[in-house]
Formats: sequence, C-alpha cells, structure tokens
Amino acid sequence: MLPEKPELKPMESGARLATRALGIGTVYAFAGVGFITALIWFSVGAKDFQEFRQKVGQKLPKVPRNDPPLSRTEFESFREFFEYLAEESEKSKKLKQQQQQQKSKE
Repeated sequence: MLPEKPELKPMESGARLATRALGIGTVYAFAGVGFITALIWFSVGAKDFQEFRQKVGQKLPKVPRNDPPLSRTEFESFREFFEYLAEESEKSKKLKQQQQQQKSKE
C-alpha cells in the first residue's frame, strides 16, 4: 500500500484546471498583443489613432480589390460549393498539364 501524504493538497478538477489555463492564456494573449501594438505605435511615432492608421497603412502592402468578383460567389448549398471547387480544381489541373505539354514540345 502507498503511504498517505497529508501535506499534499488535493488535485484540482479537470474543469477547474482547464478554466484556469484558459484564463491565464487569455491574459497572456491580450498582454502580448497589447505590447506588440504599443511597440509598433511608438516606433511609428503616432500621436493619435488616425495618424497610427495612416502610417501603418503606408508601410503595409496594398490588398488588391476583387471588384467585380472574378469568380462565382453565391451558392445554394455546401454540395454546390464543393462541386464548384472540384470543377475549378480540374480546370487548373488541365491548364497545368497543357502548359507542361507545350513546354515539352518546345
């Protein structure tokens, strides 16, 4: 038999341990993001949010707009969406094969 150790505290329940870990992780995440944001804020020398937004926007790459959309955007169901993805995948495979065949002919 194992001897009892009265000086040890009883173990936490799994739910309490998970809740505590989630809370600590949340605090670390917010603190980390806040620290990184403050570091960037001070490095660009912004005085207010508008100025910060402008300076950071100038340094980041521009995101190209898709106006009007070049591909289909409305689907009736997930099945229709996945069928569309399969068709597009087949088209791209055929296009790659054709390009490889043209390169091999040259």
